[in-house]
Amino acid sequence: MLGGSNSDYGLGFYMSEQLSTAQFYANLRGKFGQNGGPGIVRVDISSQHWKRLVLLGAIDTSPVSRLVGQTQAFVPIYLIDLFNSLVTRFSLVD
Repeated sequence: MLGGSNSDYGLGFYMSEQLSTAQFYANLRGKFGQNGGPGIVRVDISSQHWKRLVLLGAIDTSPVSRLVGQTQAFVPIYLIDLFNSLVTRFSLVD
């Protein structure tokens, strides 16, 4: 999900390992087909590549505001091109 100024970390790509969190935000942001959604994408990236992104400013497991017990990861907009080049695979989740 691309977050905006009201999101926890601002503009960038938000991810979650919890399917329920991904479904919640996909439905929220993609309601009635807005923003091309709803949809959930699986992202496969090696831990070595992910650690590199974290060193450059990506955020690993962090609590989601207003969703107790749920976590998120975040890639700031300035790292999106590098993130896309390091991801092994994007696939649609049914």
